Order: sequence, then structure tokens, then C-alpha cells
Amino acid sequence: MAQILTVASIVALVGLLGWRYADRLFERRHHATGSAGRDHPIEQPPFEQRVYKASAQDFLHGAADLTFGFLILGLGFFMLMWVIATG
Repeated sequence: MAQILTVASIVALVGLLGWRYADRLFERRHHATGSAGRDHPIEQPPFEQRVYKASAQDFLHGAADLTFGFLILGLGFFMLMWVIATG
């Protein structure tokens, strides 16, 4: 049963991502080749993006938060599998 739920969850996630981003992908592909099939340069509006320079302390706090987040998710998944296996 757990394998079926896992496969169904993965298929649902891929379907949702495909449904959400397919239009952008096909639109980008259409603009790249043009309507006549010839290659045209893609016109992109100029924009400026500021580069965020994090301090070492910010980086370490973020890395620690990410590590503990994965640890908590891993333990939760382990407990779920334990309950399913022994329940």
C-alpha cells in the first residue's frame, strides 16, 4: 500500500509541475524558433538584480537550519514507515 501511495504522489507531483510550467516552456520554445522556423534572438528586457552577499554567520545559520529541517523530515518519514510496518 505504501508503494502505491508513493508512486501516486510522485505522479501527482510531476503532473502538477507539468501543468503549471508547460505553458512557459512551450512559449519560450515558440519565441526561440519564431513563426517561420528560423532562429531569432530572444529579446529580453534589461533588468538589474542586486547580488546579496551574506556574512559567514548568516550562511552558517542557514546551513544549520537546512540541516535540522532535513533531520526533522527524515525522522518524521522514518516514524511514518515504522508505524506502517508495525501497525
